[in-house]
Amino acid sequence: MRARLELEPQVTAAEEVQLVPGLPHYWRALAPRAKARLEVSSEGVVAEGLGYHDTNHGEELLGARLPGWHWARVHGPEETVVDYHLPGGVAPMRVTAGALGTKSERRPLLAEARDTRLTGWGLRVPSRLYAGNEAVGEPRLLESSPFYARVEARRDGLDVMGEVADFRRFHSPFIRWMAHFRTRVERGT
Repeated sequence: MRARLELEPQVTAAEEVQLVPGLPHYWRALAPRAKARLEVSSEGVVAEGLGYHDTNHGEELLGARLPGWHWARVHGPEETVVDYHLPGGVAPMRVTAGALGTKSERRPLLAEARDTRLTGWGLRVPSRLYAGNEAVGEPRLLESSPFYARVEARRDGLDVMGEVADFRRFHSPFIRWMAHFRTRVERGT
């Protein structure tokens, strides 16, 4: 199978940010809001919509001192918002991208914890995905492993994609052994 994915950024890249003060891990939304086109010619598939592309890097192994993260990207009709949450009481990052440009900022911590549920691997993922404080819906699990999950929810022109990564689980000998067997897509019941 051969596929071609084209991203055409609609806004400037966000600035690179240090995820946790004092830790050598960095994140940057390179194309926080982009036109996307996917072609899979062998299957006769052509799809167009909004896309997103980011990158992260660091000077030590993930999990050495950064135990994990979760983030959610919301494509709305006029702008894209990415909220990047970190453990240990670190203020979350927010990138907002739209007609007025791209802005990165630290946000206040949420006062209340949001509900989670367990995947088949026992990883905690959000029970709801949000656009700001508005629940978009119950997320559909797209990708699941013992230490990583990707979820999405859509409603009324809002498209929310989220990711959960637990690097403590990744470094667990038991979890690493289990990961050799498979990464699976879970189907709703």
